[in-house]
Amino acid sequence: MPAIAELTFQVQHQLASGHPVWFFLDYDGTLADFAPTREIVEPDQNLIQILRQLSQQPRIRLTLISGRMLSQIRILVPLEDIYVAGTYGVEVQLPGSKIIERVQLNAIRPALERVKLGWNILVKDLKGYFIEDKNWAVAMHARFAEPSEADRVLYQARAIALREVERGDLHLSGGDRFLEIGSKLADKGETVAWMFENFPLSEALPVYLGDDDKDEQAYPVIHARGGVSVLVGPRIENTQAGFHFKKPSQGRNWL
Repeated sequence: MPAIAELTFQVQHQLASGHPVWFFLDYDGTLADFAPTREIVEPDQNLIQILRQLSQQPRIRLTLISGRMLSQIRILVPLEDIYVAGTYGVEVQLPGSKIIERVQLNAIRPALERVKLGWNILVKDLKGYFIEDKNWAVAMHARFAEPSEADRVLYQARAIALREVERGDLHLSGGDRFLEIGSKLADKGETVAWMFENFPLSEALPVYLGDDDKDEQAYPVIHARGGVSVLVGPRIENTQAGFHFKKPSQGRNWL
């Protein structure tokens, strides 16, 4: 991959030319190390200060885009002058206080409740599993489960979820010992495209920092707008990103 100095030059040249830079930033694994579970919500004052300083620059726009619920991200980053997309963009808070809910919750919640019930029954009395209810989505985390058992349990969990996917406007995604079911609009690529369309920023350079396959969904959308993408973390294979930071602290230092 190209050296980070090239990315720095692109951003600085854009700003020096009087044109804006639009940052799209994932949170967990990108700006901050992973918490043991998503229930842990501890604001990082140093990170908040970095983002506050960026957001106050006249030619910089910040968007946080996370799989976490909007309410959690607002606690982690309590800034009022940025865009925040929670649950991969199903719920979006604009600068100020206006919140846009892009899906009717009552249209998908009954199906999510059925999946949640089935998953809870499946992992009852098993160790290392965590069912996360994001209101707009339900996720199963098995990172701390025994690997061979987790493969079997996740296979069964997938079957439970797919029954609901076949019935309605839901999407099932996965990862490393992870499953999540939610709205089809819970897609970072679709969300970035929606934001470009609904909140255009003339002549902006989009810059996206992310760490996993959910962020990979957004990279082609960023590239199509002439933007640049940055992968954060130890993984360097199977990515469309143009640049790489080995860990979140490097990305924070760069920001």
